[in-house]
Amino acid sequence: MAKVSFRVLKKDCLDLPPKTYTRRLVEMEPEAMLDAAVAGEFQAMTPDSSVWLPQLDGLWAEQSGDERAFIVGQTVHYAVSPVVIAMWRDVALEMGYGDEDKDV
Repeated sequence: MAKVSFRVLKKDCLDLPPKTYTRRLVEMEPEAMLDAAVAGEFQAMTPDSSVWLPQLDGLWAEQSGDERAFIVGQTVHYAVSPVVIAMWRDVALEMGYGDEDKDV
């Protein structure tokens, strides 16, 4: 994924003060994303899944020393997709799924 950067105007955003912001789309590994967020390198972030948000709050609470501290504010779901879980047949059998009599 190529890094992309462009200007965003207030009229194109929600609840922002009247000034121009720069939005950068950067692909990151999950651990790097969490570390960068806790280090304050983002003003906003969009992880590929909301599953990362509790982990982000946990890291923030650990760093701040306050288990009641949260970094994740109000979340807005702007895109929702179904989760599809698939695996190779041999992996499924190793995990205990499937019988000789049934399709896996």
